[in-house]
Amino acid sequence: MSNSEQPAAKSKEFNLGPLGTLNQVVRALGKTIRAMADDTITSEKGARICNGLAFYGSAWKRKSSRS
Repeated sequence: MSNSEQPAAKSKEFNLGPLGTLNQVVRALGKTIRAMADDTITSEKGARICNGLAFYGSAWKRKSSRS
């Protein structure tokens, strides 16, 4: 069997979980970085997720500073 005929390995499902608090957003960032390190997700996809989480986290900081 050549390399091109080998079945693709089934990847683990990547799930961030709830993002309702700033602490959960920070944990999701860590989980994303670990997933990129062990190749669960590609670095391109991980970078996009991290950018979105950073934006979301900054929105939480602004929201909490106004209260």
